[in-house]
Amino acid sequence: MSVRRLSLLAALVPLAVLALLPATAPAALKIRVAKPTETVTVPSGTTTGTYFEESQRISSSCRGRERALAPGIVAASRHIVGQSFGPAAVGSWATGAPGRAKLRLQLLCARGASIVHRRRPGRTRPVSSTSLTSTATVSCGRKRVAIGAPLSQEFSPGFGRFSSKPRGVSGWQVTVENIPSTFPFQTTDPVYADVACVPKRSLRAVKVVERSTAALASAASASLRVPCPGGRRAVGWGVDQEPFNSGGFGGRAADGWALPIVAKAAFAGRSMAFRFDLPPGARVSSSDVTQTAYVVCAKPR
Repeated sequence: MSVRRLSLLAALVPLAVLALLPATAPAALKIRVAKPTETVTVPSGTTTGTYFEESQRISSSCRGRERALAPGIVAASRHIVGQSFGPAAVGSWATGAPGRAKLRLQLLCARGASIVHRRRPGRTRPVSSTSLTSTATVSCGRKRVAIGAPLSQEFSPGFGRFSSKPRGVSGWQVTVENIPSTFPFQTTDPVYADVACVPKRSLRAVKVVERSTAALASAASASLRVPCPGGRRAVGWGVDQEPFNSGGFGGRAADGWALPIVAKAAFAGRSMAFRFDLPPGARVSSSDVTQTAYVVCAKPR
């Protein structure tokens, strides 16, 4: 056999061996639920305000190589706004009625996937001489799943209808309605979309489940549980909230807001539990105040 043929065989043998080996699988996505408790103080004068104090800030962090996947709420007696992702942390602000409050939060921390975080400000358009609507949309691309920070808005409990929900599997959209034309845009954007983009190879069989409750007008609280089908687990959530009253900026309840408090949005493995509370002193002008929850369900791999 010639030297040239021997050299060719020597080059082909390693390739044949590699072909017999199993393909390298992507690293398994491991999800941990952190459960921090935060004490906040809401000072007087910020209930319809244009600024936050540091005492109102809430933050939670993941460990080591973990990345923030989604925030959750075990119990909250205040509105939570301004949620934003790290990549390895989530930050929020508690607002509403002045005073001290303990909030029990959750944070899904994931390891084993290249999670990318994206943020987009809202586009604001007039709908009347005194009212505006702002919408922010993020796309993660066809190869990634979008999981948003559900309460990524500034001061919108003082406005009208609010929604933060999946747009298909790979997108997220946040909308705030009935923004007063006098809103201080020079200080902040009224809405933005802040999302974690997770590779689809790490989350399979993704399905968005939607459930609604319309019982809030006749009671101070409304609860619902949203199960994930087919062995999936809950990995993200969103909301669509109708206001319990309408009008201008502030002055509709004892704490100045028009939207119910998202008092619970808790991950529980293959389901999520939600509760929506009316703020103290709320004056309900509608007989049907619908609150809708969206849960992103998937099978991590």
